[in-house]
Amino acid sequence: MEEEKDTRRDVTTLRAWLDTVPHGEYSNIRRRICEECFIKKSTLQAWIQAKVSIPMRARRDINRITMEVSGYELFVIQPKEI
Repeated sequence: MEEEKDTRRDVTTLRAWLDTVPHGEYSNIRRRICEECFIKKSTLQAWIQAKVSIPMRARRDINRITMEVSGYELFVIQPKEI
C-alpha cells in the first residue's frame, strides 16, 4: 500500500515536471532520460502512466537531468538504514 502511494507520488512529480518543459525541448528531454537511464521509450511511457514504479537508480539519473535543466531535484532520495 505504501509502495503504491510512493509510485503514484513519483509519477505525479515526473509528469508535473515534464509539463513545465518547453514544447521544443520535450522530445530532447525524454530522449535524454531514456539514454541516461538506459531504458526504452516504452519503459519511460510506463513510468509516466504509473504502470510500473520508477527505480531508485533512475530517480538519481532523472534528478541529475532536472538539476541541469530546471535547477532543482524532483525526487527526495533518502539512504536506506541498515
